[in-house]
Amino acid sequence: MDKPKLVILGALLILAIAVPAGAQTLEIGAGTGAARLESGDWWGRVVRSPAVDGAIGFALNERVAVEAFLTYGRRSISAAEYSPLIAGGDTQITEGLYGFVIRQRALGRPESGFHAFVSYGLSGIYSRQSVPARQYLNGRTVVALPAYTYNETQGMWYPLGGFGVQQAIASHLAIRGEGQVVTFLGLPIGGRGSVGLVVPIGGSSK
Repeated sequence: MDKPKLVILGALLILAIAVPAGAQTLEIGAGTGAARLESGDWWGRVVRSPAVDGAIGFALNERVAVEAFLTYGRRSISAAEYSPLIAGGDTQITEGLYGFVIRQRALGRPESGFHAFVSYGLSGIYSRQSVPARQYLNGRTVVALPAYTYNETQGMWYPLGGFGVQQAIASHLAIRGEGQVVTFLGLPIGGRGSVGLVVPIGGSSK
């Protein structure tokens, strides 16, 4: 299991033990969206993928929930984008964000089935690049470049915050839309957004 999944799993286990069982409502969510970060010259990695977004968390009470999330996106970069002197297949990139947010109800009442919330927390980045074998063309000389794979995971150094809305569509099913701005040293560098379904277990979507 990779580092983002281990971090999320460990934190959820601690949370589950720390919160009294009667106060917990497990929430599982999945949706589609996008994650995008632009690094500039700070760390040399960017995230630019449409993404599948998954989350699991606990509603501690009617107003506050703690949630771990993970986005999964894929994209490709052609060899020609690196240099016109390089020939070969596309680089395949798997990337995304992971982290935690606290969701706090801002508008709406539980019995109405609708509420708006603010969210804030921390996020990290993971990336895997698979580069196929290629050829470097230097005049009449062709140099073979072997295939390689590069993995990188960065810690949860990037605060994020935003807002969202949730509407119950059944007693144990709701639809949620949300978005957060990701920052670094106080500067916005990207964001995460998603629309999907939420299934509460042990409570209701209201």
